[in-house]
Amino acid sequence: MNQGPVNYERAVGGSLLGLGVQAAAAGLLLGLGLWTGDSAVLAGAWLAAAGLPVWIVLAIVHQQHRLERLEALEAEELAKRPGVEQTIFERTSADLSVARRRLDQLFKWVLPAVSLLVGLYLAGAGLWLAIQNATKAGARAEAQTLGFDPLMAMAFCAGLGLLGFLVGRFVAGMARVREWQLMRGGAGFLMSAVVGAVALTLGLAGAKYELPALLRWLAVVIPVFMVLIGAEVLLNLVLNVYRPRKPGETPRAAFDARLLGLLTTPEGLAKAFADAVNYQFGFEITHSWFWQLLGRAALPLLGFAVGALLLVSCLVHVEPSQQALVTTFGRLDGEPLGPGLHLKWPWPLSSFELFDVTRIHEIRVGSIEDLKPGEPVLWTNEHSAKDEGLLIVAASPLAAPNSSTTTNRAPAIALVIAEVSVQYRIKDLKPFVACGAAGSVEAWLKCSAERAVTAYLYGLDEQEVLGPARLQAGDRLRERIQRESDANGLGIEVLFAGILSVHPHHKAAEAFHESVQALQERETKIEQAQQERIKTLSQVAGSPDQAAKLVAEISKLNQLKNAGAKPDEIAAGELAAERAIREGSGEASQELAKAEADRWTRENAERGKAERFLKELLSYRQAPQYFVARRYLEVISEGLGSDKVRKYVLAAERDKLTVRMDLKDQDLDLPMNLTPEK
Repeated sequence: MNQGPVNYERAVGGSLLGLGVQAAAAGLLLGLGLWTGDSAVLAGAWLAAAGLPVWIVLAIVHQQHRLERLEALEAEELAKRPGVEQTIFERTSADLSVARRRLDQLFKWVLPAVSLLVGLYLAGAGLWLAIQNATKAGARAEAQTLGFDPLMAMAFCAGLGLLGFLVGRFVAGMARVREWQLMRGGAGFLMSAVVGAVALTLGLAGAKYELPALLRWLAVVIPVFMVLIGAEVLLNLVLNVYRPRKPGETPRAAFDARLLGLLTTPEGLAKAFADAVNYQFGFEITHSWFWQLLGRAALPLLGFAVGALLLVSCLVHVEPSQQALVTTFGRLDGEPLGPGLHLKWPWPLSSFELFDVTRIHEIRVGSIEDLKPGEPVLWTNEHSAKDEGLLIVAASPLAAPNSSTTTNRAPAIALVIAEVSVQYRIKDLKPFVACGAAGSVEAWLKCSAERAVTAYLYGLDEQEVLGPARLQAGDRLRERIQRESDANGLGIEVLFAGILSVHPHHKAAEAFHESVQALQERETKIEQAQQERIKTLSQVAGSPDQAAKLVAEISKLNQLKNAGAKPDEIAAGELAAERAIREGSGEASQELAKAEADRWTRENAERGKAERFLKELLSYRQAPQYFVARRYLEVISEGLGSDKVRKYVLAAERDKLTVRMDLKDQDLDLPMNLTPEK
């Protein structure tokens, strides 16, 4: 092509056209992002804005090319004029090379500066957006309702993508000309905006049909794509410093990324694939008859595959444990399908969804969620990653303040932490799906179970909740949750509801353990007192029952005495009490038997003494001297027979008696008065 000013003037027009479409894409995406508040649309606006400085510098470079060509034509005209002196011509030629020098300065400084600016912008903005949007996507784990109509946003993005594609392909075709090859970089940035608009259209369509995860992923994927392009631009900028150039060769701009080149010339992918296949086989296999046949048969085979997939999509296979709902044009078609093989319209006109109606679903409600890994579930530690919710119950009667001694007392309530399990299955599929399927039903069940648990626990005290009432809670909770689910038409059957665990807050666990320990000590004391009572009664009366009988007889005897009964009645009461004592085998009966034995022993001894005295009196009367002498000798015999008393025989008169003894002997028992009796 002739490198005339007109050609570069067309390049300037193409650059301005690309600049306008790029600015329109960035502005429309920015306005759409501010209107919707969606992070993915705003990321698309950031991506589209990256091409604005590229198109501006391309328009300036091509305009400077046009001026340089005009300058060259003027220099040629001056050289052809006859009669012009050489010195004057040389000075004039040097003056006319200003545009050429400016063009060289543009290639040397401006293009690298713009490439550096674009590369840093893409890498920095992309990295910042990726981190920010990834954090938002992680925080929004559940689907959220959009605050705008996706259809209007889809229309804007689709129209923008179509316009950008047409202009991008036109500019990419112009870039095939060697003089206009710099426009290839601008075409790549314009096509990147087109790809972003198409991706946003698909993401908005997914959001329209309850797939908002596509938009959340695009909010991260688009910034990552920006980082990749920015990294390639910066790498090209470094490599251009060391790349050798031929004289007169137009250098390739660093912002002309190869990754964006695949978007402007997708046919290059097929050529690259063919070259790779030829390289692997070692010969031109793409020019063989087999490859040509495969190329001609690819479209029919693809059509056959698509037709087979459409026919397969007309079949619905339902397992024995499942039911299926068929929707045609987004509306429910008939009743749920039972087990077996069924027909429907092909996709995308009609679709179906299988539900396992026999599967038992379980939800956990209460205050224990997100247990800390490796943390034991104890009363005394905080084992939940979230704040544990507290449920209100009545205080224990032992812990409640005494109203007679307390004037301004606090309400008698206590706080516990409980975990409730609710198991259910699908009973009626259509109401279940009408309520939003598992997500909405489980959310409603959580609220219903929390209400039921709160109402049930509020009527119990702390000791009952931690004890027998926990085992009785299952049936009442299940009946209440089932009644509320039937009233709201959820189409489920509640199979089980029960309190899996319940305990006080970990800060009050130690005090609670102290109260439990005090209760245990009280029960221990009571049991010890009962044991002591049984032991005492058994020792006294033989058994607790016999002691009760004895106490009853003694009470009757006391009543008779207090009432002034007759002596016969009192004697009969005493005899009955004595009989009750004798029937027992305890200390009372033993003492009574011992007293009787002592009585008979003493009575018989005294009777023996009396009878002996009478016999001795009779003997004395028969022989008085003999009786006295005999008794005297018996007394002396008894005294001399004792080993504990020393006997001394004095063979002389007492007044002439001289006694010698060893005073060291401590066992001597001499009378202190040895004076003879007169």
